[in-house]
Amino acid sequence: MHIVEDFVNITFGEWLFFWYETYKRPRLKPYSLRNIEQMIRLHTPKWLKEKRMSDITVFDIDYALSVIPVSRTYIYTRQVWHSAFVKACRYGIVKQNPVDLCERISYVKKTGGFY
Repeated sequence: MHIVEDFVNITFGEWLFFWYETYKRPRLKPYSLRNIEQMIRLHTPKWLKEKRMSDITVFDIDYALSVIPVSRTYIYTRQVWHSAFVKACRYGIVKQNPVDLCERISYVKKTGGFY
């Protein structure tokens, strides 16, 4: 099997499912798996899932992330997409990881308390 030829037209949604089932499910604990699955299911827009991996641009990633409020969800979603693209780059499915070119946003957890 030559993975590049098999995955040349794969969509982001198809790749995320394959990546999750093949590389994450066998290695991670249930809590981590649940978090990754939620980032894919709830925070990856349908239009982005339907795009071919090779057609996704930095603009697409920036735009999709822009609708997520800056929070841990934003950070986790970006991390999931980044990790999925890293594996795709290693296999030659995409030439460059578009998430690498997006600005990282730091998030500081707000703590409760009296003022």
